[in-house]
Amino acid sequence: MNVQLTQTENKKLAIFDHTIQLIHIRGFHGTPMSLIAQHAGVAIGTIYHYFPSKTDLILSLFKHTKLKLRNYLFEKDNTDQCFEARFKDTLSRFILFYWKYPEILNFFDQFYSSPYYQMVKDKKHEETMCGENVILNFIKEGVAKGELKDIDPTITSTIFLSTAIGIVKKSIIENQEISPQHMDVFVDILWDGVKQST
Repeated sequence: MNVQLTQTENKKLAIFDHTIQLIHIRGFHGTPMSLIAQHAGVAIGTIYHYFPSKTDLILSLFKHTKLKLRNYLFEKDNTDQCFEARFKDTLSRFILFYWKYPEILNFFDQFYSSPYYQMVKDKKHEETMCGENVILNFIKEGVAKGELKDIDPTITSTIFLSTAIGIVKKSIIENQEISPQHMDVFVDILWDGVKQST
């Protein structure tokens, strides 16, 4: 094991974790590099060694959180299951991810309405909304297999995303965890609305 590489990655993860927590509380403008260094327990020079500017840090954090979401959604995706089960599992994981990490949901909300997003929105590989590209590809797979309605996949993915995020935000506001029973109702209703009629 490369100890130096591990230490570097640990420091970067600590910087990411504290940055997103501070942004969640203080917003982008209220989160200077000096405060991040203080909370992460690293020297200010260390942050600038890894990230030459605050913009570099925010864009790197954006990529890091996208990857975290993608892994959470699809690392346990069982392609041997029927598509209905995979759809419902993925939707449930999407909802649970943002319930578990509300600071990431808040980060994405701020990012997509900030000048930082202007820097990346023209890059085709970038997400356009809280995980839309990975969800869009999943929806396209369902359409290709004849499992989902053959409509514009961006419409279906928008329904998927807006429903899931709306459920999480309502639960956060009410400070009430989503019960398994309610989760089953949510995913069944959404599935019934987008599945291909037989």
